[in-house]
Amino acid sequence: MIQDAPSLAEMLKVLHPHRYSSHHDNLVNDGLSKEQRFSTLLLEHGEQELQDWGVIASSSRSRNSSAADENASSSSSLAPAPPSSPFVSPKKSSDGSKKARSNREPSTNMKSVQGRLRLCSKSIVFEPNDISRGIIRIPFDKMIDAPTNDTSATNANAGDKTITLQSKRCTVMKKNNVIAPYDMVDKRVVFSFTFQHSSTKFFMDLFEQIYNVTLEKLEEIIKPMCDQPFDPSNFIHMNEVPQTGNLRAFILGPFPLVKKAGCAIVTGERLYFQPFNGVQSAIATKALSWSLSDIVAFARRYHGLKDEAMELFFDEGPSVLLAFEGYRNREEIIKLLPVKRLVGGVEAPLICHTDRSFVKMAVNAWRNGEIGNFDYLLALNSAAGRSLFDLSRYPIFPWVISDYGCSKLDWSIASCEKEGNGVASKMFRDLTKPIGALNKERLDSFKARWKGMQDMGDAFLYGTHYSAPGYCLYYLVRTMPEQMLCLQNG
Repeated sequence: MIQDAPSLAEMLKVLHPHRYSSHHDNLVNDGLSKEQRFSTLLLEHGEQELQDWGVIASSSRSRNSSAADENASSSSSLAPAPPSSPFVSPKKSSDGSKKARSNREPSTNMKSVQGRLRLCSKSIVFEPNDISRGIIRIPFDKMIDAPTNDTSATNANAGDKTITLQSKRCTVMKKNNVIAPYDMVDKRVVFSFTFQHSSTKFFMDLFEQIYNVTLEKLEEIIKPMCDQPFDPSNFIHMNEVPQTGNLRAFILGPFPLVKKAGCAIVTGERLYFQPFNGVQSAIATKALSWSLSDIVAFARRYHGLKDEAMELFFDEGPSVLLAFEGYRNREEIIKLLPVKRLVGGVEAPLICHTDRSFVKMAVNAWRNGEIGNFDYLLALNSAAGRSLFDLSRYPIFPWVISDYGCSKLDWSIASCEKEGNGVASKMFRDLTKPIGALNKERLDSFKARWKGMQDMGDAFLYGTHYSAPGYCLYYLVRTMPEQMLCLQNG
């Protein structure tokens, strides 16, 4: 039986938030949080992981530790966090002794702990295989000296397998795999890492390139490292013919603030994204791919302040947000997307949410009662470039109600009478003014500050946007605790 073309209400289901929340639950149920403890959320904003190695780690307090180190404040949490708790705060030691705490701190007293050593663009991260131990991050600017080969090794070969470094502060995260505030260990610690499957030469060479360079220089160094060619063995069908070259790209997600570098390529049948697998690896990672025929809609998006990203929507599951290196690369991909798609044997156009025609379609459908307020606002948010993957452009809903004392909302009147007291008040807020101007006392304080800044040259009335990432995460902290910790430096 041939079905009718889908209505706009059916098309807008791809924007419903429940698709993303269920996707998050599935990832957690599939053990993502246990199998992949490390993520870019544990790094500084914009920091990239470059390479990782299997190592055996050990650590000890530095012999040069001063009395000041002993008395330095530390938020170390020594009692294991209960695995059943999704978000807990550090506990103080029972006896309150700082010296006892420092002696028991696992990160300063490791003995042959196996794990992965990750060299990132601004830090070194050690992830123990034992999930009861925390992930240790050592920022470059907290190292007392750059890493060196261990010259104290008993044989010559061992010196090429072990590096040592000394830091004045390290960060411990996700002990017992529990998402909790980070532990800042403000002590001088000597770390030793023995490489299990290679020498230290590549690590030392790569570290020397990226250590103590400016941000601009760091980007120049890293970009060529990330240019790995697409591996043809990732094609679903070996007879697929590439329609583009290798396009440097990022995949943003599966959660906000998470992104992975890689390269994208389009064939006549599918869009592929091959994640970056480290600057030394000769083996490409398994690529993600999406059939072009499964795409039901797309939208142009911003990545930071650049108009170079694209969001793809599918009948099932959440969307995919890809950012490219430049506007032209994004447009090259869009030109290769199919113009129409088959739905129940009927051809339907492939809709772009950021085209004017889509907005007109949504307005007409809302006026005619074909879609409700919720779907209409979702459509407007998507048309404005907002996405559930982007906290700086998270979907927003207007604040309309002014009086919360009314028991009922009557859309035909502008005021209501509160039950019992006969006092009439405005039901809806004044939509001619922005939110920052609704309260007179607050607006007067903004104006006074603005007048006081006139001599500075960059005076402003409002200091932040109402849809900033910090505001969004304030309300989403229960579902995105790691994102909040990332934004607040742990």
